[in-house]
Amino acid sequence: MKVKWLGHASMLVTSDDGLRVVTDPYTPGAFGLNYAPIDVEADVVTVSHDHADHNNVPAVKGKPDVVKGGGVHNIRGVAFQGIDCYHDDSSGSQRGTNTTFCFSLDGIRVCHLGDLGHPLRPEDRAQIDYADVLFMPVGGNFTIDASVAAETGRVLSAKVVIPMHYCNKRCPDFPVAGVEEFLTLMANVRRADGTEVEFHKDSLPDTTEVVVLEPALYRLQHLSPNRPSERGRYLDQLEYGNADWWCRYGARYALRVIRKTLYAEPFTFKDAVSPLMGWRVLQEMPEVMTTQFGQ
Repeated sequence: MKVKWLGHASMLVTSDDGLRVVTDPYTPGAFGLNYAPIDVEADVVTVSHDHADHNNVPAVKGKPDVVKGGGVHNIRGVAFQGIDCYHDDSSGSQRGTNTTFCFSLDGIRVCHLGDLGHPLRPEDRAQIDYADVLFMPVGGNFTIDASVAAETGRVLSAKVVIPMHYCNKRCPDFPVAGVEEFLTLMANVRRADGTEVEFHKDSLPDTTEVVVLEPALYRLQHLSPNRPSERGRYLDQLEYGNADWWCRYGARYALRVIRKTLYAEPFTFKDAVSPLMGWRVLQEMPEVMTTQFGQ
């Protein structure tokens, strides 16, 4: 089973036989989300609640079946168990209800907590029972915070916890905390080198492991290294190796060198880095194909 973090609370879970499940597709721009539009196909979409950053079903390609609300939903041979809970710690009076979804693919029990806003109640824990792979919000404000999230992971005896719904360098304007506070409360943390990770039932860890993914979908921000307020984020963008950025700008720089060489035009300082940019495009091409086309 493969898991890719698209961004926010949206995951793409793909079984070994190719069944694709997307959780909580978001609307770009909603509540300050900087992620790029959802651009994947799925067979099933789960929606934890009807807020714009979690219910953008039309963005998902492939005419998927949509799963909402509590109860057991049998879709495409998979039982999706919806567990009714709340988006806040006051029985929904502030933000309404939320549905946690549990389902099994390839013998691995997956649990997506959506925008859980309170510690799990005894009846919640009884219905969830356990989770092999737990998708859990950790940013607070709209959901449980780092301390409640850490306790939730322990209560559910999760084999793997994948944090979501937090502020990060690719989505810096969403008004919640980052992931670091949560990580300090957990003993076994692994930062995955990329946006996707693969799990097998017989090789799941014996003790809880936190796997931190990079979001796959994010917008190119037009930042300038010459502006002190933007310099740090500009460098972060380069460090992340934004495939879209390298393709558009690296290819443009490479073509500039070719043109000026052919027509004997004078070179500038910017042209001096063009060969490096062109080489980086070639290096990034596998990521470009994976990110943009899912191949």
